[in-house]
Amino acid sequence: MGAPTFGWVRAAMSAMDEINDQAFARRLRVPVVMLAAGNDRIVSNDAIETFADRFRLGSQIVLRGSEHEILQERDPIREEFWAAFDAFVPGAKLKRSA
Repeated sequence: MGAPTFGWVRAAMSAMDEINDQAFARRLRVPVVMLAAGNDRIVSNDAIETFADRFRLGSQIVLRGSEHEILQERDPIREEFWAAFDAFVPGAKLKRSA
């Protein structure tokens, strides 16, 4: 990977503008669960919470003590992530175990 291009930065800024529109989350028609790292220093948990509050079909779960890369965390945090994932996605545990 290299440094971000101007095109990537422009697309990222445009996406952030769209997501920050108050009506964006309310227009989503698919269930969403956001798993946030409690000790994230890269992504704002306050921004995630604000966004999650706008959902009709969504929720936010904060994994306390976790850093940004949740799936590279200690086993207890990864287990908490997978438990939330399995509870959200029907049949996910069966497919992962097979």
